[in-house]
Amino acid sequence: MGLQSDQIDINWDTATLKATGRKDTADKMIGEPIMVDGGEKYNGSEVAYNFRSKRGRITVGKTEMDEGYYHGEEIKRMSPEVLFVENGRYTTCSLDH
Repeated sequence: MGLQSDQIDINWDTATLKATGRKDTADKMIGEPIMVDGGEKYNGSEVAYNFRSKRGRITVGKTEMDEGYYHGEEIKRMSPEVLFVENGRYTTCSLDH
């Protein structure tokens, strides 16, 4: 598992992390989180993850899984086989539009 983000907050007592980007001087978000887990890549404006339950949540996210792309307001990975996508779209095209 890997995570890149401008800001990562970890609470070791609750075994949770929260990752977010930050606004630049033009008020544009930069450094938003990118999480890689088992070869799958997750992007979003915010990533939350619980190390004990191995469950995560991505707000306004997208991910690639099994040669398809999921886009949604919130993406939750409940297990390696189960992904919940709120107000989502699925496509086989890698383009954002």
